[in-house]
Amino acid sequence: MSADVSKKQQDKDSLIFQLGISPTSTSFFVVLFNEVDKLRLIGAPYELVHAVKQTIGADEIQREEWIYLVIAYQFKLRGYPWVNNGDEAGTCRMKLLALLDCFTSFGWQLHASIDMSIGYEGHDTDT
Repeated sequence: MSADVSKKQQDKDSLIFQLGISPTSTSFFVVLFNEVDKLRLIGAPYELVHAVKQTIGADEIQREEWIYLVIAYQFKLRGYPWVNNGDEAGTCRMKLLALLDCFTSFGWQLHASIDMSIGYEGHDTDT
């Protein structure tokens, strides 16, 4: 699976995670990489939001807030973390891996990656 988090041409990527405990009851939450500097968690449990904050690090967060009637939590990050050109490409990937590690430590599995719009130069890149 791959994800295009470059934020080119109004691209919107989502990662969807499934809590892998019981096949009869399934829980999901969504991770959105909004604009070039925001990370939004929709439907994530509070303890996971707190863990994501620790994973990102207070020095990397400019602002954070509950949005959409306390359904989603949004982090406004410093710089442009989802624009991954040149040397920043490795940093972006390492941030994503740290987030994946955080989610899996709480029992969540990456379930799907969805490209909500056409990718760079009209090519879809997510699988």
